[in-house]
Amino acid sequence: MDGPPPGARPTAPRAVPLPPEGAPKGPIWLQLDDAFAHFVGEVRRRRPALAANLVHVRPLAFGVDGVVLGCETAFDEGKLNDRETHEALTAMLGEHFRRPVRLVVQRGFELASTAPRTLAEVEDEHQAAVRVAKEQAARDNPAVRAVVGTLGGAIANVRVLDEG
Repeated sequence: MDGPPPGARPTAPRAVPLPPEGAPKGPIWLQLDDAFAHFVGEVRRRRPALAANLVHVRPLAFGVDGVVLGCETAFDEGKLNDRETHEALTAMLGEHFRRPVRLVVQRGFELASTAPRTLAEVEDEHQAAVRVAKEQAARDNPAVRAVVGTLGGAIANVRVLDEG
């Protein structure tokens, strides 16, 4: 027998909000007007695993005069200094800049307040801002305000359900 058991109440399908029409897909850093982010986007299309490492490094210098990537972990430093990976990354940088570019991967640099953020940090900050905006939108929802006004009390907690 198909259908719900006798006495069961049907449930409404969960509404899945769609992104606005024309909204870019992928991490927010892909939308940045930033040379390093653009390069990592290029790498992501060709070697996603390598791009996953690059989002965790700081582009201390990024230009035709040379590229210096600052790593905070021995893992990232080791991966990017691996002979095969270093050669592939150097070749991709040469294609990007249309000339040979010297690549230096280092660890243990002083983290000044002026050091560039990693692309992972940019993404984390964006996600936190989106969460705060969703929480505020839920608190400001007219239906929620009407319930609070009618029943009294206050909103103690807002749980944001991620679409992804």
